[in-house]
Amino acid sequence: MDENAKYYLSKETKIVVDNNGCEHTVYRIIASQDIYCNDAIVIYCGQKGGFVESTSNLSTKLLDSAWVYDDACVFGNAKVRQGANIFGNARIYGEAVISGNVWIYGNAQVYDNASIYSNSGTIAVLDNAKIYGDATVTGKTRLFGNIEIFDNAKIIGSYAMNEELNIYEHAKIYGKAIVNGNANIYGNAIITEEAMVSGDATICDNAVIKGKARVERYAKVCENAVIDDFATVTDYAVVSGNAKIKDYAIIKGKSSVLGNAKVMDNATVKDKAMVKGHSKVSQGAIISKNSVITGFKRVKRDEEIDDDKVHRFL
Repeated sequence: MDENAKYYLSKETKIVVDNNGCEHTVYRIIASQDIYCNDAIVIYCGQKGGFVESTSNLSTKLLDSAWVYDDACVFGNAKVRQGANIFGNARIYGEAVISGNVWIYGNAQVYDNASIYSNSGTIAVLDNAKIYGDATVTGKTRLFGNIEIFDNAKIIGSYAMNEELNIYEHAKIYGKAIVNGNANIYGNAIITEEAMVSGDATICDNAVIKGKARVERYAKVCENAVIDDFATVTDYAVVSGNAKIKDYAIIKGKSSVLGNAKVMDNATVKDKAMVKGHSKVSQGAIISKNSVITGFKRVKRDEEIDDDKVHRFL
């Protein structure tokens, strides 16, 4: 045993299985020295920790307060270091790397080539969250519930005080999607392909953001709405119901697109305008001010409506 190591492997073992069905023997760790963090003892000499497969899984450096607690397990080629903490029944394995101000609890799993790191704000991964593939999580973030983040998804939390990115319930983020800032993603929401969600945006319920779509600032997309292609939803705009926004459409200001409405083909809805019902706005049309498009109304071919009236076709 390395005399300078902060822990050693005890004789207490158990078998754990990775996502490929391969078995690994892991060993409970025991602190061989007091471990400090910010001049305070956080682990006492002789204190039992969780399980690792080898000393390569958890930093042995005394000045590194990273620790595995409870019945948590780190195995394979996974690494936990630079003050990260793993609790409960969490599993870190494969080639995963956990470092910095990261706290992983519950039954959370991080595996494959996923990496979670933070040099500033706290990252908390809880409950049954799964992070895998080549996913990356950084910045001040809370991930909980039954969420899944995978493929090449990037979660970039805020480093600002009093701000926090939250992803929870059954949300899924995958492909090359990017979520950053102070966004809230929950319900059965899906962010995929090369979509980006940023700022204080909210994506919830069964909403889907895909393609190279952007949802930003304080925008909200909910219920069964779909934002696709190169569409943008920004400012305080709301898209809900079964609405579909696609191509290069822009929804901005305090406008809303509701019901079964569709906005596409470079069309713009702005100010406090509303598009709802089964209406369709396309081909560069612009709806602005307090105008309302409803029923089965079709607005297209660069038409501009800004008269604050209700336009419907039944």
